[in-house]
Amino acid sequence: MVKAAVDWGSSSFRAYLFDDLNVIDSLETGGGIKTAPATDRSNHFKKQLKDTIGHWLKPGDEVLLSGMITSVNGWIETPYLTCPVDCNRITTSLKTISLDHLTLHLVPGICQTTPTCDVMRGEEVQLLGLNNTHDTQLVVMPGTHSKWALLTQDSLQRFRTIITGELFNNLLNNTLVGQLAEPESWCNDTFTQAVTAGFHSQSIVSDLFQCRSSVLLKHLDSKQVAAFLSGLLIGNEIREGTNVSNTDCESVILVGSDTLCSKYQTAMESLNLKVVKATPNGSYPDITAAGFANLIQHHGVIKTKHGKT
Repeated sequence: MVKAAVDWGSSSFRAYLFDDLNVIDSLETGGGIKTAPATDRSNHFKKQLKDTIGHWLKPGDEVLLSGMITSVNGWIETPYLTCPVDCNRITTSLKTISLDHLTLHLVPGICQTTPTCDVMRGEEVQLLGLNNTHDTQLVVMPGTHSKWALLTQDSLQRFRTIITGELFNNLLNNTLVGQLAEPESWCNDTFTQAVTAGFHSQSIVSDLFQCRSSVLLKHLDSKQVAAFLSGLLIGNEIREGTNVSNTDCESVILVGSDTLCSKYQTAMESLNLKVVKATPNGSYPDITAAGFANLIQHHGVIKTKHGKT
């Protein structure tokens, strides 16, 4: 039976221990795939899996793996399912391999080629964990590479990746644009004002230089730079992201950490957009755990206590 599930991304390793369909333990480390050495990566990942969650497992157990670990840069690459795709197909498209006395089930990523080329790995599990209460949902998963996904009932119609988090980190820490920022400083009023500016901007690339020029000319304090930069980028992301949906959605659904979702909720509400923080489907600690439970139940690798397969 499936005993554990791992969301193994670029920068983190999040694991859940299951008893039937119930999460009874979890852990998170910074051991994402980018920490792996350039050579002998397969043995590195094998050892990392055993060292991190081996105490949970016994011979014959099965483990679900999702995220960047299934990418071309990860351990074992899985094929993409092509958008639009019925999310239920994820549960029937797992790649299965044997590892010593364990069985690993690897979750496929999802891709699209129109209107633009895009890919996701890991976020598809979160989509499986959502409580689908509307026929059409615009789901936002903020992060290093934010995903905006349009769901119609149980089908993923299209999505867009917007690299807001990566841009913010690099601009703030590695360029002249963020050089004058005071570390660990924040201003909520500056953030919401910049969100509006970023949302309406038709020249976002040049607008970003204001993070430097406005400080030099005393129009912006160094303590406001991080909030100003973040607001410009998130405001622009919201403008681009809402274009993913060409239909009326009752609200935008946020999926992710409380800290990031709170920032995005503040930004969207300042633009008079209706937004709700997603809750897991069932009594699970987070959306990812609920998604894994959905996979376990419907992949047919266990029998639940309620007699379902």
